[in-house]
Amino acid sequence: MNEMDQAWRRLAVAARRAPPAEIPAVPFGLATRIAARWGRTDATGADEPWNWLARPALMGAAALAAGAVALSYEPMVNAWTALSGSAAVLEVLLPL
Repeated sequence: MNEMDQAWRRLAVAARRAPPAEIPAVPFGLATRIAARWGRTDATGADEPWNWLARPALMGAAALAAGAVALSYEPMVNAWTALSGSAAVLEVLLPL
C-alpha cells in the first residue's frame, strides 16, 4: 500500500472511534425571524437598473428564440423514417 492508503485507513479508524459531534439546538424564535425577513427586500440602489432591465431582456430573448424555432421549422413530409428502409423486407415477410 502506498502512503495515501495508509493515511486514509488511519483517518478512517480514528473517525470510527471519535465520539459523535453534538448538534446544537435551534435558537428560540428562529422561524419567526426567518418569516419576518422573508418579505423584506434589501435591494440597494445599484441593483435597481438590473432589476429594471431583466424582465424585458428575458422577454426579448424568449421572443428571439421562439422566432428562430418558427423560422427554422420545416415540415418533413417525404423525409426518411425508420420504416422506409425496411418497407421492402416487410412486404416480403408479411404475406408469409
